[in-house]
Amino acid sequence: MQIRRTINGSIRLTRFKEYLAFVIVTSLLGATAASNGSFGWKLIGVLLANWLAVAFAFMINDVEDAEDDALTPHKCQRNPVSAHDLSPFTARLISFGVAAGSALVYSTLGKTTFLLGMITLLISFLYSWKPVRLKNIAFVDFFVHGFMLSGLQFLTGYLLLIQPLSCTGYFPFFLFSASVVMARCLMKCVTWTAI
Repeated sequence: MQIRRTINGSIRLTRFKEYLAFVIVTSLLGATAASNGSFGWKLIGVLLANWLAVAFAFMINDVEDAEDDALTPHKCQRNPVSAHDLSPFTARLISFGVAAGSALVYSTLGKTTFLLGMITLLISFLYSWKPVRLKNIAFVDFFVHGFMLSGLQFLTGYLLLIQPLSCTGYFPFFLFSASVVMARCLMKCVTWTAI
């Protein structure tokens, strides 16, 4: 029974339903902007690496927020660490295993893509890690969200096929990043007006 609970908790920790579609969209748009329609195995690799990188961002966030989430019934049920379905150690181990998997896949896709992947993983970690906690720094939170959850996925898809970044790649990168920043700002404004 404990094994089933750990497996279910691990799956819930990924929160894959929250990002699966947008990682596909941003990665494919980057690759499409660069490729003129010719795709290969590297596209599958960048999709997998980006999925794992964003999964790590969500997972490590739940690990770091577990104590706070335990105080809110809705978040406690959603967060398997808060719900005691996974120990913090196990959840952290699984999270870093996912990050290592992402890094491994990025490493097969070229130097620039690997570097962007490592930046994505580092930002994802620093976003939630309590000693730094980028998400608690005013305005930094918005920009980190934009880069971490859209801009860098676009760039990895784009730079996978075109190096160096041309002017046509800058506009969509900033557009995707700005759209997430604006969405995050609107969410905060709605939350602030509801209080």
